Amino acid sequence: MRIWLVWSAVLWVFWRSLGAEVLAAPPPGQSALLNGMHDIESAAWMKNATPGCDKGWITDLRYIGTQGNPAADCHLATTQAGLSIIQRLDVSGSESYPHDPAQATAFANTFAAYVAQCPNIHVWIVGNEPNFTVHKSDPDCSSSAYAKAYAEVHKRVHALPGHQDDIVLLASNSPYSPGCLASLRSIIRYVKQEGVQPDGFAAHAYTRAPNAGQINASLVTDTRRQTDPTVDECPGPITWNDTWYSHFLIYRDYIGVMESEGMRGSPVFITESGNACDPVRGNACYPNADVGYFQALYKEAHQWNSNSANLTKIRAITPYRWTINDDGTGRDFAIGQKPGLLGDLTKAFAQRYAWTTIGCGGQTGCTKDADCPQGQRCDTPSGQCVAPPCKQAADCPAKICSPNNCSTSPGQCVDKGEGSFSWQTNPPVAGQDLRIQFTHPSGWTHIGLRYCGPASGTGRDLKISRDPQDRPIWAFTIGPLPAGRYRVDFTADSETRIIGSTELIVPSPCSPKPEECNNQDDDCDGQIDNGLSRPCYDGPPETRGRLPCQDGAQLCNAGVWGPCVGQSLPVPERCNQADDDCDGQIDNGCNPHPEPLSETAHESAPQEPSPDSAANEILILDGSEQDKEKTVLRPTGCGCTGPDTPLSGGLLLGGLLLLFLLRRRF
Repeated sequence: MRIWLVWSAVLWVFWRSLGAEVLAAPPPGQSALLNGMHDIESAAWMKNATPGCDKGWITDLRYIGTQGNPAADCHLATTQAGLSIIQRLDVSGSESYPHDPAQATAFANTFAAYVAQCPNIHVWIVGNEPNFTVHKSDPDCSSSAYAKAYAEVHKRVHALPGHQDDIVLLASNSPYSPGCLASLRSIIRYVKQEGVQPDGFAAHAYTRAPNAGQINASLVTDTRRQTDPTVDECPGPITWNDTWYSHFLIYRDYIGVMESEGMRGSPVFITESGNACDPVRGNACYPNADVGYFQALYKEAHQWNSNSANLTKIRAITPYRWTINDDGTGRDFAIGQKPGLLGDLTKAFAQRYAWTTIGCGGQTGCTKDADCPQGQRCDTPSGQCVAPPCKQAADCPAKICSPNNCSTSPGQCVDKGEGSFSWQTNPPVAGQDLRIQFTHPSGWTHIGLRYCGPASGTGRDLKISRDPQDRPIWAFTIGPLPAGRYRVDFTADSETRIIGSTELIVPSPCSPKPEECNNQDDDCDGQIDNGLSRPCYDGPPETRGRLPCQDGAQLCNAGVWGPCVGQSLPVPERCNQADDDCDGQIDNGCNPHPEPLSETAHESAPQEPSPDSAANEILILDGSEQDKEKTVLRPTGCGCTGPDTPLSGGLLLGGLLLLFLLRRRF
């Protein structure tokens, strides 16, 4: 029997070694490179910093509130240039996520409304540093409320058309604050209790040189560690006694927590990194010089990804930050204002460290606008047909937004021109004619007026007069006009020239009531069936709510409930220590065997400090027994001999076949 197991193990290793080399181009909206920067203001520099079609990542922050109608900035020009966006959405500057769980649904609806406007962005962060924004570090203060907000956002985003495969990241905890690892651990558990599996993780990993003069490349791989005992600031059951790396290698501690909570292989985005100097006003955190710091930073992440034993990969590092710091501490990060430092960053980017095959966002669809349905255009970096740049006037500073149902420039920002428009009555009345006039300092011939939107047509009953400044006024009648948003153009020279354009809103008579799935604007906000979703589940009723089975969500579209998206249904039981068929039993009907486990049984695997580690006076672990690596036994189930037992039957058969062939040969 033992010889068959040996051959099975040999074939399994060979199969895994082949599979480890198979990489695919990244999904739409995701760069294959680790290269990145925090702050959208870096976009112009980032476009030139990396050659090729894939330019890396930018982490951006927007505040969206909880009112359900956020104004989205989708950074279309940035993504068209080959950059991928990691979009963080916070409630406000003082509350990154709703501390009151009763506000979680409103925040999630607002979050989803923002996402729905941005078909070119596919990586999102829900809030920021839960263990810091409540101004207390005890995870009991924040973990359950944050998990509720994340779970609600997760369900709604994945129910949106075009965003089913988006990555919704858990926010990073504040590094080095008490309870940062305990907070992550408890948030993952609370999220799973909500019936949701996190998509991935944001992480903040810094070095900690006190000022720019002490920063050096060796800090990146510094192995010194510090202790973190429980700080009881809020009532609750969570206690901890963790250890972590004191510098950039804290990312390994985060990954250790993720993997210990069953999230091995989930994507990690280091959305804040670099050097966190002492918070003293005027203190510079970076030198204006190339000291090899960023080169070491990206090299360390690349080496982690290159180790085949590390299944949890890093997909981005976006150093903090491009602009002058505005967190009230007065520290000067301002990477973008240090040309010498940018030389270091440019050399790091030139290595083109990638987590997968570079493919410019996985372009597999359109290559030109003509490939897309009417009213959409081709986002060439992603190969996806997307909505035009604007949906409302606020999307076009100093211009107007042409409605999608206009034949000229649909969904584009259009110049207003030099003239001015006015109309009577104001506001217009739906279903009635409207008298509209245009004033301009110059006279024109062959003039006209045209409008497009829910209805299209030309002006009639032209009357010409002059204002007190002797400027010409042209007045036309248009309509009757259905409710909606219009573009109105004053034309000259037989409509070959557009002299001026304006946006015209015709409100609908409406009595607000709760929105229903009926193809009507019940709440009178100008949108039909907006934000309506409901839980759904197509599996056997007795399996509903038993993890890993979980509900999906249906979106309402034009009065019809859509398909159930994002649900997890029962599958035949496998040998994997999971309740695959959701019957409440794990690996039922099988005989478990104990298996030694040494890598993932503890939260992190501390390293002993180097002999000279006390030089910089950062707390050093005393190497107590609780921090030593442990070896434990766990049942693997179904007669398994290791964690990958679902393959063992087929591999054993392969071993038998191989041995049979060898015996026939000799």
